[in-house]
Amino acid sequence: MIKHPGIGGTEVRPETNEAIAEISPNRTLFAESLTLTPSLKPEIVAGLSNIAAVFAQYKPTVPIDFLGPDGEMITEVLAFQEMGDFGVGGITAQSEFLRALALRRELYLQVIRHLGGNKVLRMALADEAARTSLLVLIRQLLEEL
Repeated sequence: MIKHPGIGGTEVRPETNEAIAEISPNRTLFAESLTLTPSLKPEIVAGLSNIAAVFAQYKPTVPIDFLGPDGEMITEVLAFQEMGDFGVGGITAQSEFLRALALRRELYLQVIRHLGGNKVLRMALADEAARTSLLVLIRQLLEEL
């Protein structure tokens, strides 16, 4: 444990590798609702001494609607079990739709990098006849695949 003077907290290296310190036993934690359905009156839950316990108690999930490439609605349910699940990587890892978009983005970035570093390809794309020939070749390759 490392004391942080001036902050009033103690860094605890938990097993979950979260960067949030454990709540000391003489403190009270007020947590916002982690569910879509609000409770009628506040509920006092004792014994939740760390973030992992809060997630285990409430098991927050949320349905998300995505607009697909053809205009269809794609609904996925995201579950949050640790603070890392709220980040881009945590949300993308849970969503098949977002993983597909991330893969497509990575492929586009690779094409851009290749265009930037391949002078022959850039010259072929600049010439109308060469660009047409290249497009025909790509279509033939796609048919073979």
